[in-house]
Amino acid sequence: MFFTFALFVQFRLKVYRRNNFFSQFLPKLQDVLDQINIPLQTEEVHWLSFSPIEEHFYRRQHIECSREAAAKIRRMPNLDAR
Repeated sequence: MFFTFALFVQFRLKVYRRNNFFSQFLPKLQDVLDQINIPLQTEEVHWLSFSPIEEHFYRRQHIECSREAAAKIRRMPNLDAR
């Protein structure tokens, strides 16, 4: 669902930029990134070992947060680009 939403937003931004009169005055994202010399992104993964109590706590937190996020997403309007 999140990826569908992200693709929809990217599609709408591209359509808006292409159709917007002022888009000729706005810098393109790649031009801006080239100018400010942002370094390449890297990813570091650190695996943690939890005690049984910590594992229970974080698992419950994950379940509760997932339920809340899903409920909020369900209340969002339909974002299909039809």
